[in-house]
Amino acid sequence: MSINRGISNLILIVSVLIVLTSCGASTSLPLPSPVAPTTAPPTPNPDQRATRIAAGFTPTLPPTQTPFPLASFTPTPGASHLISADLDPLSGEPLPKDSVLQRPLLVKLANWPEESRPPAGINQADMVFEYYIGYQQNHLLALFSSSDTPRVAPLAPARLPDLVLADLYQANLAVASAKPSVEDAFQYTLPDRVAMRGFAPCPGICNEFPAKGEQTVVDTQALRQYLKNQQTQHFIPELAVNVFNAEPSENSEPAHLLSVQYADFSLMEWHFDHATAKYQLWQDHEKPDGKYEVIPSSDDSDQPVAFDNLIVVYCKYIEHDSQTYDLDLRVVGKPGQALFFRDGRVTFGRWQVPSLSQPIQFRQLDGSLYPLKPGSTWLVFIAEKSKSDQPNPGEWQIDFSLK
Repeated sequence: MSINRGISNLILIVSVLIVLTSCGASTSLPLPSPVAPTTAPPTPNPDQRATRIAAGFTPTLPPTQTPFPLASFTPTPGASHLISADLDPLSGEPLPKDSVLQRPLLVKLANWPEESRPPAGINQADMVFEYYIGYQQNHLLALFSSSDTPRVAPLAPARLPDLVLADLYQANLAVASAKPSVEDAFQYTLPDRVAMRGFAPCPGICNEFPAKGEQTVVDTQALRQYLKNQQTQHFIPELAVNVFNAEPSENSEPAHLLSVQYADFSLMEWHFDHATAKYQLWQDHEKPDGKYEVIPSSDDSDQPVAFDNLIVVYCKYIEHDSQTYDLDLRVVGKPGQALFFRDGRVTFGRWQVPSLSQPIQFRQLDGSLYPLKPGSTWLVFIAEKSKSDQPNPGEWQIDFSLK
C-alpha cells in the first residue's frame, strides 16, 4: 500500500515539474516542438554506420532554436532537368564545348593558422564550403566541377563533414591525412574516391617547399585522371537540383555586408563590390603588437577572394568532442533555414537535401527554387543557436555559437 502511495506521489511531482517548466519557457523566439528520443534502428543505413565508425561513441546534438522568424512552406521534390544539359549544374555556367560532365572533385583547404594563407586556386573553385572545426576556427572545402587548376593549396586533414558533402555531391575527395577513425569511415562510404598525400602520386598531389615551409598542392586535372583510372564506381550525374538566373529574386532586400564571427580573432567578412558585382572576403589579421584587424583576403596570385553567391545554411552540428564535429545533413526532404546573398541583396529562404546522392537544394519562402547567380558559390554552415543581427541597414552580423 505504501509502495502504491509512493508511486502516486512521484507521478504527481513529475506532473507539477512539467507544468512549471512549460510555464517558464521563453516565448521571445519560436521554438520547435520537442521530439521524444528514439533508439537507433536495428540495421542502420550506410551513413549512420559510417558516423558510428568515425565517432566510436554516441554524438551530442545541441538544442535547436530558430535564429530568426521565417514562414514555413511545404517543400517539393527535386528535379533532374532543371537546367540545360550544356550548363554545369553546380555553377550554371556553360560547359566546355563537346565536354562530358565529370565527377566533381573536393579539395580540403586549411584556413588556420593564419600562416597557411593565402590559399591557392580558391577563386577557380565552383563552390566552397566553410564549416567550424573547434577552437573558434574553420576549414574550407573547395569543389571543382567544370573547372580545373594546376595548384590548389594548402591541402588540409580530413574531417567528418567532408564525408557527407562528398556523398551529396557525388564527388572525389582530396585530403592531406585523416585520423584512423575518419579514414575507416571514408573506406566504408567512399571506396576508391578518397586521395591522400603519400598515396596518390605527383602531379596529382605534390609536396612543395616555399619560403614558409612545406605545403601540399593538388593538380585537379591530374588527380581526376588518376582517380578515374582507379575507380569501379559509375558516376551518374544527378546534380541538377537548383536553378540559375542572371536576375536576382524580387523577394530580396539590400545587403552589402555579411560578417561571420567565430571569435574576436576569427572573422570572415564579406563586402559587396559594385564594380565586379561579387562579394569580396576580408579576414582577421594579427598585427605585430598582437592586436587584430580585418583586411582584404587574396589568393596566392594577389587576386581578391571573391564569389558570386553567398549562402548561409543554419544546421545542427553533431559534437563528438571539442575538436570533432559533423554536420547533420542526412535527413532527406527536411527543410532548414538559409540566407541567400547575391548582387548586393539578401533573400530569406530554406535549404533541403532531395536525396543522399544529390546536392543541397535552395528554395524561397513560398517553396519556389531560389535563382542562384551563374558563377561561383560560397556556402557557410552556421550552428542553429548562432545569433543573427542587423546593426545597420544592409549589414548582417552572425555570431557563431553551438550553445
